[in-house]
Amino acid sequence: MSDLADIKEKWKKDRPTYEELGKYVQNVLLTEVKKVGVYCNVAYRTKDLDKLLKKALRKHYSYERITDKLGLRVVLYFKEHLPQIEGLIESLFDVSKKEDKSDELGVDKWGYQGIHFDVSLLENALVKSAQFKGIIFEIQLQTQCQNVWCELNHELNYKSEIDMPHENVRSINRISALLETADIEFERTYKDISALPTYKEIRLLHLLEKHYFKFVARDYDRLLSLEILTKLCRSFDG
Repeated sequence: MSDLADIKEKWKKDRPTYEELGKYVQNVLLTEVKKVGVYCNVAYRTKDLDKLLKKALRKHYSYERITDKLGLRVVLYFKEHLPQIEGLIESLFDVSKKEDKSDELGVDKWGYQGIHFDVSLLENALVKSAQFKGIIFEIQLQTQCQNVWCELNHELNYKSEIDMPHENVRSINRISALLETADIEFERTYKDISALPTYKEIRLLHLLEKHYFKFVARDYDRLLSLEILTKLCRSFDG
């Protein structure tokens, strides 16, 4: 049996286990990130067979050496939350490799800036999930803007089989610069809004709304509720 045929047979056998692991880790990440009060999206995918074989051919990798057969993407709204969730991932999993893609850019280049981890489950998690022992998978940590860049760049550049004309490369670089600027401006605006006098009360009201509408299917007096919350917050603050 050829190497590629062997990879094909192994992946046909192993892929359901990787799918199960993806669902398990997705739930863990959503639960733990929610506990620290940060909003995120978490998605997972197992590698399509054609992409798996192509990577094995292009990089001369064995089946075992391909560590992104399962990949999860954790997408946050704001850059200021990246260090917190980076630390959370490092505490939840056994990290064998970490790459901050921004380190590869230096100060004079534009491009993708996500953080990639090669991880496996910790021993205490394997007690109830022994079938996942020894499986290494990838977690990518990104902001929304970094995620947009990642998706578009894959289509515009990474998958291209031809040399890119200089003007197209410049266009891609301009897009990257705009997305990085958008990341910075979203965060700056978020911090400015958070500093407004009534922000805390309005945010608290939105959180309470979620629980209210679970039990009551009718509207409420928003202005009165906000006034009560404002007085309660001021009494606790001082």
